[in-house]
Amino acid sequence: MKIQCVPNFCAMYYLILCTASALAHTGALLWAIVAAFEGRLRRRPFRRSDRIAVSTTSVLSQIQLILGFCLYLWSPVAQGFWADRSLRWNDSLFFALVHFGLMAISIVLITIGSALAHREKG
Repeated sequence: MKIQCVPNFCAMYYLILCTASALAHTGALLWAIVAAFEGRLRRRPFRRSDRIAVSTTSVLSQIQLILGFCLYLWSPVAQGFWADRSLRWNDSLFFALVHFGLMAISIVLITIGSALAHREKG
């Protein structure tokens, strides 16, 4: 028996999954940024809640990266760009190279920041 996916259901599930992932990642990132500024301005030590904020942001960023790579591989925009390989500035160039590169760099920086925060003492 072959399971078929109803197009409207798949599109709805995709939209819900992407939205939930983006909201969770953005919320955790804002939580970590606010905790960092609060700690820096008030000169307070790195607390357990700060460590949780950093860990949550790092984990959700890694999940977002994996989800983004999967979507990138199946994206018709990226596939069209690599088939055409036109470097004219348009949507396919933005999503295939610029957005992909900047998001990968941002996840790397978040991961490095998380590792440095976990090594920080006191």
